[in-house]
Amino acid sequence: MNSAGRRYLFALLGSTTLYWLSALVNSLPFQMNRLVDLSTSLDAAITFSPHGVWLYAMYYPLLLYPLLGRQSVEDAAHLSRAMLIFSCFSFLVFLAFPVECPRPADNLLGESLSGHFLRMIYFLDRPNNCFPSLHVLHSWIISIHFARKQNETYYIRLGLLLAATGVTVSTMMIRQHFFLDVAASILLLAFASAATRFAMALRLRTQNANK
Repeated sequence: MNSAGRRYLFALLGSTTLYWLSALVNSLPFQMNRLVDLSTSLDAAITFSPHGVWLYAMYYPLLLYPLLGRQSVEDAAHLSRAMLIFSCFSFLVFLAFPVECPRPADNLLGESLSGHFLRMIYFLDRPNNCFPSLHVLHSWIISIHFARKQNETYYIRLGLLLAATGVTVSTMMIRQHFFLDVAASILLLAFASAATRFAMALRLRTQNANK
């Protein structure tokens, strides 16, 4: 594994550690009593489907894609920094504003392969650190990062964006997240992107003024 891959792997491990730590803390009694339900009529309008778990599963290849080494050390640093910053911010929100997304009754999952796969996801992933959705944040951070790179083929860039879209929709289909969790993630990304562009423009203007 090259240095770019190691840098990203470190960020990924750090993000995962924060995620599981927040789930552990939010499982304690004093946090369980503060859990909030953010369900809306939009969530009720989205049909529950265990088959959506296959779209959701695209999250894991997305997470691993940066390890293929198709980026410079500088690009890996930018991606790793973004992953950690968003994960740290989300960790603080998870603790300050714990949101729980209730799961469907077990009999609604059925006995299909999709149902059993979704049971495994439910077992591994606690539903008490939902707002904002790290699945959505990570998926779009990675897909946008590589979609902007000219050395990626058109089909890979399109595939990454479609995968992020699939993950986003599926989080609501399988009741991993509420609509507001997803909306908060997208708004947070949009705000961060706008702030970054503004900061870069301001820096460039300052440099030009000093010449």
